[in-house]
Amino acid sequence: MALDAAGNLYVADSGNQRTQVLSTSGTVATLAANGRDIALDPTGNLYLTAGAQILEVAPAGAVSPRTGDGSYLFRGNGGQATSARLNAPVAVAVSTDDALYIADQGNLRVRVRSTLKARFPH
Repeated sequence: MALDAAGNLYVADSGNQRTQVLSTSGTVATLAANGRDIALDPTGNLYLTAGAQILEVAPAGAVSPRTGDGSYLFRGNGGQATSARLNAPVAVAVSTDDALYIADQGNLRVRVRSTLKARFPH
């Protein structure tokens, strides 16, 4: 779960294959993307762990893959984050310096992606 600056609650309901938003007014909406875990950055972008990727959902609702090429196994340190391979990312967090921390369960690693540079460090 994650809360945005306005107090809306985002829930990654992986068991039901959906991501829902409970607004401060009490309405519930389902987003176009779903994942196992969820995080929000300060600008309102939502990040979801989904299969072998991290998806970004912009405040306007556009969904884009931001990390991982959709293939499992391991590769990509030092290269573009969208060309990397993740293996069952199960958790994601955004740090105060806008880095994404990804628990890459299948590769037994915590991977860090700078959201500004869109690269994994060497």
